[in-house]
Amino acid sequence: MEYVIQKMAKVNTVIALRLTIQEIKEELDTYQARVMDLCMQRNENNVGLGDCVSNQTDQKWAIYPDGSIRPQQNQDVCVTSNNHFQGTNIIIVSCSYGWSSQRWVFTNDGAIFNLYNGMVMDVKDSNPILQQIILWPFNGNPNQKWLPML
Repeated sequence: MEYVIQKMAKVNTVIALRLTIQEIKEELDTYQARVMDLCMQRNENNVGLGDCVSNQTDQKWAIYPDGSIRPQQNQDVCVTSNNHFQGTNIIIVSCSYGWSSQRWVFTNDGAIFNLYNGMVMDVKDSNPILQQIILWPFNGNPNQKWLPML
């Protein structure tokens, strides 16, 4: 977890402002986000869970200095929520909207907080078989603890 924070800290505001979006995309490492022995996975415009496969591109995510999380396959789209209520599915939409709901913070305890509503990414019903990731108030349970892996 600390590695991600250190990687994000290397890109300071002054440098990021001078780089074009293309240059930022080329410099970012991509990660798998693991929870409950599964990985966050893109499925078209939805975000769910799947068995972790090290080179599977739909499980690779770039963490941008602005707090957005973007799939490696298409870094013009951002992870957000379908709406902003408890239990809402996590989805992918265009980053051009610039919504605060597209901004996330990784905490030292493994939670991924949404800056818009303060809820976190959560494995629905603590049941990985459902393969759904939703917004939920933070409770510190294992279904809310994510581990980024290079």
